[in-house]
Amino acid sequence: MVARTSSRQITAREQARERAATYAARERELVQLAEAFFLAGGEAEDVLEAAETRIAGIREQAERDVAATRAKAAEIAEHMLATGAPIAQVADRLGMNVGELRRVRAAAGTGAGAATDADADAVGADFGAVPTAAAATAKTAREAFGTETAMQPAARRNAA
Repeated sequence: MVARTSSRQITAREQARERAATYAARERELVQLAEAFFLAGGEAEDVLEAAETRIAGIREQAERDVAATRAKAAEIAEHMLATGAPIAQVADRLGMNVGELRRVRAAAGTGAGAATDADADAVGADFGAVPTAAAATAKTAREAFGTETAMQPAARRNAA
């Protein structure tokens, strides 16, 4: 004999299949969304890696530019010394002390060893008469090396 299925059983089976189909469709959608999520995460890592590479290149270029600028500033200081001005006077015109000027010259590989203690003791006649080009050079040197004399903070406080 054939087993009879009631209409209730048929209806229950259809409802179960509909719900299973709904869950299966939702599961497929969730799998696709999860796949898209992981792809986006991988793309984000690729973007960060590319940015880090560009940042490293920019830093290297900046280091080369800074080295060139510092070498130029040291060359200007050497030129100032070549005019016969004592090292103390040149240092004062550049807004730094003699030790800082020597470090600038040494860092640039210029003739820092040629300076003598007599140069450090020599004082020019007129420190107040700074030509415009020398004043611009002093500003450039301070910006390039981040140096500041002991008098500069007081001058800023007094000006304010």
